[in-house]
Amino acid sequence: AGGPRTVSPPLSAAHAEAMLDALLPLVLNGVHSKNMMMRAFARKALHHLTYVRATRVSHALVEHALAALTEQTAVHQAESMLHVLARLVPELVRARPSALAEGAADWEFPDERVSLLLELVLPAIDASTGGKSKAALSLVHGLLPHP
Repeated sequence: AGGPRTVSPPLSAAHAEAMLDALLPLVLNGVHSKNMMMRAFARKALHHLTYVRATRVSHALVEHALAALTEQTAVHQAESMLHVLARLVPELVRARPSALAEGAADWEFPDERVSLLLELVLPAIDASTGGKSKAALSLVHGLLPHP
């Protein structure tokens, strides 16, 4: 445990794509789990996958989010997606300061969908659903520019 650590080389592009091919569908599916701990782990895993290929993950996330928020889904699925979006979208909309330091020049988010996400999220703000409203308000707060 206290011995020297071996530094692994970065993933090759092919290995990164293969890893995303395998993990991204599972992680996006885990976001909708009824188990709160599973949802939290899936959100964290999704966050880490953005470090591998931010553009690919952000596009998959938006497609998945649009489906979760527009189709007839269980209430917990829409709420869990709002929590994921509240956590990740602000980082993907505005490049994180550390993304520049990491050389993530491709750190982009599909801007044309931000307005669509806002249109879908705003109706979720409802005094009768605390968790869903909190997640929706967090997302709106994260999307809006701050002075």
